[in-house]
This record gives sequence, C-alpha cells and structure tokens, in this order.
Amino acid sequence: QLVVHVGTQLCTNRTSSLIQQTTHFCFLMIRRTPRSTLFPYTTLFRSMIPSKIVNHFLDDVSDGTFDGFPELGVIWTNLENPDYRGYLGMIEGQTGILVKDILPGSSADGYIRPGDALLEVEGTPIGNDGSIMFEKGRIMFAYLIDEKQVGDTAVIKLLRNGEQKSVQVPLVPFSLRIPNYYEFEKKPRYLIYGGIVFQRLSLDYLNMWDEWWDKADPLLLYYFNYSVSYHIFPEREEFVVINKVLPGSVNLYMADEVDGVVDTVNGIPIHRLEDVLKAVEHPIDGYTVITLDNSPKPIVLDAEEAKRTHPDILKQYGIVSDRELN
Repeated sequence: QLVVHVGTQLCTNRTSSLIQQTTHFCFLMIRRTPRSTLFPYTTLFRSMIPSKIVNHFLDDVSDGTFDGFPELGVIWTNLENPDYRGYLGMIEGQTGILVKDILPGSSADGYIRPGDALLEVEGTPIGNDGSIMFEKGRIMFAYLIDEKQVGDTAVIKLLRNGEQKSVQVPLVPFSLRIPNYYEFEKKPRYLIYGGIVFQRLSLDYLNMWDEWWDKADPLLLYYFNYSVSYHIFPEREEFVVINKVLPGSVNLYMADEVDGVVDTVNGIPIHRLEDVLKAVEHPIDGYTVITLDNSPKPIVLDAEEAKRTHPDILKQYGIVSDRELN
C-alpha cells in the first residue's frame, strides 16, 4: 500500500522519460530490465511513493538519524465468526482482531498478549478483517502505526479476559532476524575463517538465486518464510550460513557445504556471526568442528592449519578484510 510499481515498455529505438509533479506522488526510477528473447521491449520500472511517506521520512531524519517506521509486532487473525466474538465477551456491534502471537522485542512485547482482542487504535475501530475506515474506502489498521514515528506512543483499546483495557504502547523500531527487505547502501555482514565465508541469511542473500522464491535452498526458504510465525530457534539473533568456500589446502572437498546453516562451532551454539569469531578460539583437540542444521556430518578443519593459511587465502582472492561485523 506504500509503493506502487509501474512497468513501462520502451521502444528499442528511443527512450522516454516521464516526470509528473503532483501534491500526492513522487516518482522515482528504480530499475530498467533489458531486452530479451522473452521480452522484446526494455521495461522501465518506477515507484509512486505517496507524499505522506516522503514527509514521514523527512520528519524522521530532521534530527540527523534515520529510525525508519515503527512496528507494532503482533501476529493476528480475523474475528469474522460471530460466535467466537461472543465467546471472547465482545458485545453486539463490536469488532476487532485476535492476537495470535507477539514478536519478541517489538513494540507490543510486554503490553499486548496472545489472546487479546484488539478493538481500536488511536480511537479508530478495527474491523473484523483488520481493516479501518480511510477516506472513501478501507485499509489495514497498520497504517495508523505507520503514520507515527519511532518514539511515539500508540493508544490501543483491547479486550482481555472479557475486560476492556486501554494501553499506551511505546513504538520502537524492530529488526527482523532474517531481513525480508533489500538493504541498500549497507555492507553485508560476513566473516572468513579457514577460507569459509560465513554470512547472515537475508533477502539479499537469497537474491543470489534467479527466482529465489522457487529455486533457493529449501531449508533457507523455510527459515525465511516461517522463522517468525513458527518461532524457529528463537534464541538465534540471526541465522548464520556458509556463503561459499574459498578453496585452499585447509578446506579440501568442502564445497558441498555451501548454503548450510551453522548450528554450533566447537560445541558453542551460534546465535550471531560474532559467536563464530569467539568459538574458533576454542578448538577441540586441535580441530575446529562446525555442525550444520539438518546435517549429520560436521565440517572439520585443522585449527593450526586454518590460522597459518588464513593470510594466504585472503591474498590469493584479493580480500582486504576477513570480516564486516557492523
């Protein structure tokens, strides 16, 4: 609802550019798809961004820091069934949605509970399908949260155990363990050890596959799609994967381990990339042992050989730094 993508076919012997100035939209060119045997035209994609979003961004960065949009952090389901509404204690004509779960660390964490029925946000009633009245139609209630800035407070009216409550929820930014958005102008987090390139799982990582949603590694897709709703490994702050293996004498015949998700290193659970860096300092009987999710066979490297060949591997592949952990 925030961005509408428009594709424009351009003839091969000319190009055209459309700049439209209105009080409602700002047009931005984002990418151009070249000709192919399948598409005889070059396709130009623009984005129409509502002026409210632009103003939200400008207000956000006025203090010199970009915080982004706040996230309420509730997983919900509709309350279309009248009998279930009655079971919850909702009166005739009352509408709302049912909270199924709360994202840990989100704005709602500690203020809203699973089983609560959300009735209103900022005094605006929520429909049984999660929508609210907006101008001449209806949009999802999350719009009322998107309008606010990080640090603002949202007033939520809810029904809990048959009792109506009004709670003030401080809005905070929320970072997904597996980012489901493209991280522009941001260096990827990575670590290289023994020629093995460790990286966190993200949409940018999956985008290395053509049609990644269909062709990427099935386990990675499972984590990407369901890590939140199924609470997969909730102790992990990020999912660390093996991006590739830079061949060297220390890692012979390990190329098949690419795209594996790291579980432990030397018996130490890996919850984030920094854990790998600490764990390799504690080899087991002279070996670094890496276990992967859904794999009975660990990766084993000679710890001293990994340390000795490390500078040579970086030099051979022209790598300036063996890590980026910011």
